[in-house]
Formats: sequence, structure tokens, C-alpha cells
Amino acid sequence: MLPSASHCIVIATAALLVLPAPGATPAQEHWRERLGFSSILEFRLAMPINHADLQQSEAIYTPELHFQLDDHVQLTGIVRIRGDASDKLEPGRPDENTRGVMNRRLFAGTALDLELREFYADIDLDRVYLRLGKQQVVWGEADGLKVLDVLNPQSFREFILADFEDSRIPLWTANVEIAMGG
Repeated sequence: MLPSASHCIVIATAALLVLPAPGATPAQEHWRERLGFSSILEFRLAMPINHADLQQSEAIYTPELHFQLDDHVQLTGIVRIRGDASDKLEPGRPDENTRGVMNRRLFAGTALDLELREFYADIDLDRVYLRLGKQQVVWGEADGLKVLDVLNPQSFREFILADFEDSRIPLWTANVEIAMGG
């Protein structure tokens, strides 16, 4: 099976994480100054009180890459790599028939998945702000309620709903904000 465009973007984003070695040329240093990288590593362990059978044993690595293309355009890529040793939340290999082809995860066996969470360009055009790409668009929240936040589909992987940012499935979207008035 050929990888989808989403999977190709994940691979390209991962390739960008390889920075030039120390002692780089001035041209390489110029590009390095425009590049920002951060990441989060989480471990989750869950077991019932009455016996020691693990219900969840996962590690989640979320690297985030920002690249300032010029004064008006910034690219952002966020990938999530998740390994669940107990494999009880989504046993086996989920078919993902509720996700579009461009939003599916890439599976390596039954315990490891790779997902392109977000990949977008922020474009600042004076009074118009444009975000193009795979992103989460939140229309409104009210103290833990998702009354207006209905644009992004939700992942119900865990019975207890995860943080809103983690439970939303980002979509390929164009988001335009226009400054009105003073």
C-alpha cells in the first residue's frame, strides 16, 4: 500500500528535525535561526486497584517544529508518536473508517502509531490573518463544555475524554481572520 500525502508530510517533517552539525556554515546558521523546535514526552500507566493487570501503558512523544519562512509566513508541523504496550484501548489495528484518508494514522504493528497532528502555514497580510493546512479550529468553549466547538471531529479512544486539544481530530482547513475597525 502506498503512503498517503499525510504520511509523506509526516516523513518530510521528521526529516526536517535533523539540524546541521555544530560548526555550520553562515548559510546553515541563517536557516537554523529561522527554525524552532520543542517536544513533549508523556508516560501514562493505568491499572485497576484489585489486580495488577495493566489497562494502559503508553508513551507519547509529540515533536513540534516551527519554521519562519519570511516576515509574513511561518510553517508549523506537529507529529504524535504513540506506543501502547498493553494495547487495550484500541486492540489490534483499528480500521479508522470514520477518518478521511488524509487524517489517518500510520501504524507500525499493533502497539505503535504515528500521526500528523497539525501541519499549517500562518500567513500575516497586514489586516488579514490566514492559516492554511491541517489544524484545529475552535469556534468557542465555555468552562469545559463544547457547545460551539463542533467543527473538528472527536476521538473517543479513551472513555474519559482526553484534553480537548488531544481529543480533537485536526482537519485540512483554510481559516481566515480579518481585522475590522480600529
